[in-house]
Amino acid sequence: MQDKALAARAQTVYHAASGQKAQTLADPFSNRARAVQPRIKNMSKVVIEHNPDASRLEELGVSSWPTWSKEVSVFPFDFDDQETAYILEGECVITPDDGGEPVHFGAGDLVVFPAGLSCTWEVRKALKKHYSYD
Repeated sequence: MQDKALAARAQTVYHAASGQKAQTLADPFSNRARAVQPRIKNMSKVVIEHNPDASRLEELGVSSWPTWSKEVSVFPFDFDDQETAYILEGECVITPDDGGEPVHFGAGDLVVFPAGLSCTWEVRKALKKHYSYD
């Protein structure tokens, strides 16, 4: 029964270094997800959780995070700290400077950018996001 509950809460994440999907399962001993496949050790690993449910967003306190907006543009950016962002509006592609695959995300996605990631942002549709530094 517990295995079925965990499988029902499975989500898909994408790794920028490989562009491959990896299933994650909720960890029954914490409120965090854990990767089922081995982690990719690459500075450009970006994790995307598509359309997380309201309870997940509430658990993270997303509604209390500050917001940031950006018009359609292209610009370089370095993440000094890990950032978690919930995309309210827009569509973006980031391309890691280390040669990793471009990562696409948009409205409704919860995205984790690792500390140390240097990349180029391409904001294709005006962006508005909640964000938090871990």
